[in-house]
Amino acid sequence: MADYEKKMEKALLDIEKTVKKLDSIIASLEKSSSKVKHYFEQEKAIREIKKIVKEADEFWKDNDAIKQNLKAKSLDNIDKTVDKLEENIGKVRDDNNKVKSFIEQKNTLDEVKKILQNCGLYGANTGDEPKPVDEPKPVDDEHKSS
Repeated sequence: MADYEKKMEKALLDIEKTVKKLDSIIASLEKSSSKVKHYFEQEKAIREIKKIVKEADEFWKDNDAIKQNLKAKSLDNIDKTVDKLEENIGKVRDDNNKVKSFIEQKNTLDEVKKILQNCGLYGANTGDEPKPVDEPKPVDDEHKSS
């Protein structure tokens, strides 16, 4: 296995570890009715994922041959998913609606989990077929509160 593949694998494993840690924290917070704690824990996990992807960028972003690698495609999809979240959150923050921000974060983390499953991580060995990765959905403007 080439050095860049090991580094991409490590990045994906680090992302998986971050998501699993978040799952554990959220499970312990389920007893609490405070979604504010959930929101901030999700925010920390998303920042950590973004940091991991940014550090891994140097191994695959500028090399067309590496970009065809499943791990590189997975990292790229995670990167795009998190970037799309920032766009969507930017639209939501204009409305001062933290509930929508919380939901956008949760949807983004669900997409990251699907991407990890598609490359054989995060519960992919359960026998279930990986689900197709959808483009992150924009904020639904119809349901804005006034």
